Amino acid sequence: KSADKNDAEGKAVADGGDAAETSTAGLTANPKAWTANFDKSINWFKLNPTGKLIVGASDGLYGIDAATGKTAWKHNDFKDITKDNFNAIPNSPYVAVMLGGMTSYYHVIIDVTDGRVVTDTRQLGMKYVGKRYVVPSLGGILFSGFIDNVQSLVMVDAATGKKMWTLQNVFESNKESLVARPLAIDAQNIMLATNMRVYKINTTTGTLAWKANMETIMDKGTLATEPAEESQDKESTKANEPKGGVAGKLSPFGV
Repeated sequence: KSADKNDAEGKAVADGGDAAETSTAGLTANPKAWTANFDKSINWFKLNPTGKLIVGASDGLYGIDAATGKTAWKHNDFKDITKDNFNAIPNSPYVAVMLGGMTSYYHVIIDVTDGRVVTDTRQLGMKYVGKRYVVPSLGGILFSGFIDNVQSLVMVDAATGKKMWTLQNVFESNKESLVARPLAIDAQNIMLATNMRVYKINTTTGTLAWKANMETIMDKGTLATEPAEESQDKESTKANEPKGGVAGKLSPFGV
């Protein structure tokens, strides 16, 4: 004998017991908090810890207020930016957009709270940027690349985007490159490790204090000078979202 049976109306009830109905009369569907419509197609979107929904579309880069769905800012120059060319800078309101080709790669740092461009490495005179490192203890961002075909290190103030100092020809060879994030010793000095040497740099003046030959082998893992930080932004799992596809109820910090 079956443990369950159906009553005359087709409701499942326990055999030998009273039929207890579950009413759905008082339940209503959760309404959408907002809907954002876009003129062009959406390629991807990410929820940043600042409370902004960053949307990469075919007509630009958007900053959407996650509470209201309204567009807080838009950069028309950043059309069809891929997720690989967009990086959130941990524990800050900044993101980095990487653009250009093999010989003209540049970085643009954006404050997502208001869409302000903090730094554009082209304005720093850098034709090509190979690596970017954040130095939280010094409140700076270090760019490694080339100015007028000369290997250069440029430190900028993360808050203002102003250049703090530039150091050129610090590396003895063009084959030499940074292999780790800078290690801040104190408020005036950082250590830089390359695949061939270790350098001590005075960050106040941008001058070289000393250097030592010390080859760093990278085939056994990544050299870490600071604890790895996890990205806190949440992203879409679908590409090419249809127009108007960004809709939902999002809390300010993605929780």
